[in-house]
Amino acid sequence: MKFGIFSNNVLKIIACITMLLDHMGFILFPEYPIFRIIGRISFPIFAFLLAEGCYYTKNKLRHFIVIAGFAVVMQTVLFLATKMTDFNIFIPFSISIALCYLVDYIERFIKEKRILISIGLVILLISSLILFYFIDAYTTYFFMNYGIYAVYL
Repeated sequence: MKFGIFSNNVLKIIACITMLLDHMGFILFPEYPIFRIIGRISFPIFAFLLAEGCYYTKNKLRHFIVIAGFAVVMQTVLFLATKMTDFNIFIPFSISIALCYLVDYIERFIKEKRILISIGLVILLISSLILFYFIDAYTTYFFMNYGIYAVYL
């Protein structure tokens, strides 16, 4: 039963338009915060679409490599062009994908009654979440847009 209002393509268009407004507001119209306010809707939409991709993709490794590869390329270009060291949004998205797939493995091993592996992966998951929190909260070297909330969302 389908009860969605928007298709993924419509959501992508909305997210792209609102992201464009956000960036325009940041660069061209910093005195008008309405552009940034409207633009903030793009991130949760992209995060939702990323989660959908994690759920429906047939090749999880390829999905992760594409997003992580794009993160590395984009980060390199941003640094070379602007000397910006802030992480682009695809870095936390890559981390999120890895964590989503870790949760998938935990679920699979629990269903297979492989308890020790499941416990180990749960400890890895919790440790990773705590580590990312402390890296985000207590270091000045790893600034991510939206902070650790980008990963959690």
